[in-house]
Amino acid sequence: MISVVRGWDDKEGPIEPKSKAGRRRVFLLDMLRPHLEPLLVDRASDELVFGNAHETPFDPRALARRIRRARSAADAKRAAQELPALERFTLHEGRHPFATWLDHAGVSADRADRYMGHSSGGVASRYRHLLSAQMAEEAAKRKNR
Repeated sequence: MISVVRGWDDKEGPIEPKSKAGRRRVFLLDMLRPHLEPLLVDRASDELVFGNAHETPFDPRALARRIRRARSAADAKRAAQELPALERFTLHEGRHPFATWLDHAGVSADRADRYMGHSSGGVASRYRHLLSAQMAEEAAKRKNR
């Protein structure tokens, strides 16, 4: 689990979350654990984890620049192999598969909203999409009626 206990403002530094729902615990996929655990070694519980240093906050713009450079390098390799370029995907777009996965796993809409940090219910539904297997199942049901 990751505990979200505060927000960050570029001018003010650490701030209280925007709403009660902003303070939350979010579960992680088991496959991420080996990548994230080393980030916690020799860190105090109040130190920041995803910035460039213990006291530096996460900067999505810096990450976006690193991702663009990595994609460009990967696309150049793929082009040399006559493969298509990689699909572009932002951190914010990650909310869609996360909400869809929660729904497919049977997580209630209320819990999904809490995991995603929404202060009001029903917001996660904006991000949920049917999986292709679900669409095929629905089509088969309509056909058999």
